[in-house]
Amino acid sequence: LIRKSDVIHCNDLNTLPVGALIKLVRFGRVKVVYDAHEYEINQKPGQSKSSIKLLFFIESLFIRFANRVITVSDSIANEYQRLYKIQKPELVRNCPPYTAAKSTDIFRETFSLRPDQRIFLYQGGLTAGRGLSDLLTLFKSYNDDSKVLVCMGYGALDISVKKASDLCDTIFYHPAVKPDVLLSYTGSADFGISFIEDSCLSYRYCLPNKMFEYFMAGLPVIVSNLPEMRKFVLETEAGFVTSQNNLQGLSEAVDLAMNCDYPKVKANALAVSTLNCWEVEELVLIKVYRELF
Repeated sequence: LIRKSDVIHCNDLNTLPVGALIKLVRFGRVKVVYDAHEYEINQKPGQSKSSIKLLFFIESLFIRFANRVITVSDSIANEYQRLYKIQKPELVRNCPPYTAAKSTDIFRETFSLRPDQRIFLYQGGLTAGRGLSDLLTLFKSYNDDSKVLVCMGYGALDISVKKASDLCDTIFYHPAVKPDVLLSYTGSADFGISFIEDSCLSYRYCLPNKMFEYFMAGLPVIVSNLPEMRKFVLETEAGFVTSQNNLQGLSEAVDLAMNCDYPKVKANALAVSTLNCWEVEELVLIKVYRELF
């Protein structure tokens, strides 16, 4: 298969050395596309400086074998251009395929919620670095149930979420669902939350696929005050940006959402999905491939 291949597509840094080796073995007769889904050298909160330096050395060595580089946000593309003195990578973002949004009542039916209660949805990995601690603390503090939090997913913090849901009538836990029905569940909320912490460069420069899933389901979003998310949400007016990445900033953003012109913001969210879907992103990928030959 390798001998017949024209292009080796390397997803993430761990596959790039393999692609470079194949290119060497094939005497340069194969093209290499490096697809960096993260800021690869600093993906984890608390990562040691020695680890970052080692990964930088590996990436700087093998990225020279790549004929083209693609990544998921403009900030990461700019950093790659600056660090490695390469052509600015093309952006192929983590957007889902276009699906016409459908409002459902799955969460209200599952948790016996009233029509007047606003549902704030966190979906995805229940792991550190996603602001879950602040989210749980905030929704525990409310004296009424006019706004509720649904956490849907799985991960190391699912026990904490389940405990909070057992003790509090404003927090609910729902297990992860299959991708083919995900948007039906997403569309039964009122707002989507992507409260990524500024705890590593990959998080700082992220443009999460979960945010685009919210838009695809027609949900306005609440996002962290991080460069890419802030810019996108402010430009589209499809949600709210926290003033600061802490409990107070999150609380203020939830209050703004509760008092917004909801039909207008929801219409903006729906408009986003038509231009930010995989059908648009794949055209960039096709263009990159065509330019290789």
